[in-house]
Amino acid sequence: MSSVKLVNITKSFDEKIVLEDINIDIKDGELVSLLGVSGCGKSTTLQLIAGLINPDSGDIIFNDKSVLNTPTGKRDAVIVFQDYLLFPHMSVYENIEFGLKMKNINKKIRKDKVKELIKLVKLNGYENKYPSELSGGQKQRVAIARTLAINPKVLLLDEPFSNLDINLRNEMREFVLNLQKKLNITTILVTHDKEEALIMSDKIAVMVNGKIEQFDKPETLYQKPRTKSVANIFGERNYIKGKIENEVFKSNILYIDAKGYNN
Repeated sequence: MSSVKLVNITKSFDEKIVLEDINIDIKDGELVSLLGVSGCGKSTTLQLIAGLINPDSGDIIFNDKSVLNTPTGKRDAVIVFQDYLLFPHMSVYENIEFGLKMKNINKKIRKDKVKELIKLVKLNGYENKYPSELSGGQKQRVAIARTLAINPKVLLLDEPFSNLDINLRNEMREFVLNLQKKLNITTILVTHDKEEALIMSDKIAVMVNGKIEQFDKPETLYQKPRTKSVANIFGERNYIKGKIENEVFKSNILYIDAKGYNN
């Protein structure tokens, strides 16, 4: 597995700044969500980590080593997209096996690995089915199994549940979370769903207009948002103007013990 660190990352497209001074430190085995509305830079960040695009400045570090000059295929960071991108002419078995074949892995080893993954994602009996014969959740499991087949160090999930109905979405969230904990694989999830981020994440990076407003544990974000933007994301709030002095919040209408809230 791998730790992932983004250091002072910036990225622009056509002179428009998409990401500005992005800093994230993800520990080995953590599941971290990038949370924000469409267009805030979440998917761009994921593509930078995978090596699909390059930053204008800054560094991307896996296990204390820069990967800026490491090509996509050798970073061991793979993306599962919301549209699955399965090969329609290949069976479940063939889709999962594809990456192993591209790496020229021995046929016997490929067979054992695919069998292991099919069992892991609970698709026994579906080996010879084609994508058109599968449900949305089953397609997502095949996409995840195909990704895991090449033993990635970092799993990148780009809005993986957005095309599923609510019941299936909840089922797949639980499935992916259990799988991630079982494999202890470093995982980065892009989502606009605050409930999803709160349920699944060890930490959440809240992104607003290409910047990270706060990077913290879910309970800290909910209880101690640092900015009004973060507070608005996690629920309705009443705002009272005042200031903190000597660990006491003072306003025209009340005083509140604010110990621990100075930061």
